[in-house]
Amino acid sequence: MAMKPVLVLTAGYGEGHNTAAKNIAAAVEHLGGEAHVVDPFQITYGKLNDIIRKLYIFSINRAPHAWQMFYNMLDKNPATADQLTKFRGMTRVLQGLVDEYQPGAVISTYPAYNFTLAELYGRGQAPFHQATMVTDSISVNALWYLGYSDRYYVPNQLTADVLYEKGIEKERVGVSGFPVQLDFALPERRLAPADLQESVPEVLYVVNSGKQRAPAVVKRLMEKSEWKVTVAVGMDDALQSHIARIVEPYAGRGTVIGWTRELPRLMMSHHLLISKAGGATVQEAIAAGCPMLINQVVPGQEEGNYELIKNNDAGTFASSPEQILERARRCFADQGAIWQQWRKNIMALGDPQSSLKIAKDLMEVC
Repeated sequence: MAMKPVLVLTAGYGEGHNTAAKNIAAAVEHLGGEAHVVDPFQITYGKLNDIIRKLYIFSINRAPHAWQMFYNMLDKNPATADQLTKFRGMTRVLQGLVDEYQPGAVISTYPAYNFTLAELYGRGQAPFHQATMVTDSISVNALWYLGYSDRYYVPNQLTADVLYEKGIEKERVGVSGFPVQLDFALPERRLAPADLQESVPEVLYVVNSGKQRAPAVVKRLMEKSEWKVTVAVGMDDALQSHIARIVEPYAGRGTVIGWTRELPRLMMSHHLLISKAGGATVQEAIAAGCPMLINQVVPGQEEGNYELIKNNDAGTFASSPEQILERARRCFADQGAIWQQWRKNIMALGDPQSSLKIAKDLMEVC
């Protein structure tokens, strides 16, 4: 019997969901299987979904307390789960996707789909193996475990413990690690940063949603240090041009790039990452062994990611340009004494093989 495909469900609300979905699919295909990544919300609602995504980004940056109230409502109010079965258009789309691909396994990286699948097939009655990749760490919203799943994959044991406490049986929880890119898993693609005793520190600044402060941060890093600084700005051409003008006078110490597939390589080859506490970003930093200066924490969903770094002494928080410079200087002082400890600690947290492990599990049931 031919192996059935894996259907991977994602949503564009935060980079963690899409990153996890793409990496699981890539691992399945690397192992010789077939995988399809789909976003039923985007397929169903199109432009309306785009507007809602923009409102989400606006709220986490400009109204974080309002977002926290909404997030807590989703977490504390069980009636919210009932509302997630009311997306009739998306229910039809999801039914159509299952009919089209005839998957042996469906894995969701966004919790809403488990409620829709239960509406279609009943809890635990789907004609395929139903799995969930929990992209949050430690601070797990109730929506992740209120919806049914045959198998829950979680990024670490602390997150597994949360699910156990909420009544999910241990045999249904797999401590897989977050599904990171294959660059971290395959030995021929692994890199390491230069020895700090023989070279200057190399700092990677990945600009996510908090773009307003980015030019000031880069200006301070270039003016007040001798470090090499790489700034990744994504698909914001205007910001890329602005920061390029800032780094131009500094004798090649600064590099500015737009959207890139090379972030795994950059994380592995740099000594320090400055970025927000996004689920994918933190877990990729862990896989790379790259300590973090976290400059933004979205209330609720990213608090656990920050706790993971802070509580394991694998980095720290710094929001203003002055804080970022001062705390980076501190970690690189004394031939990088603090940095060495951070790197040792962060390398102990992750599993670069996570995507391959999840893919093997899914392919076995297909």
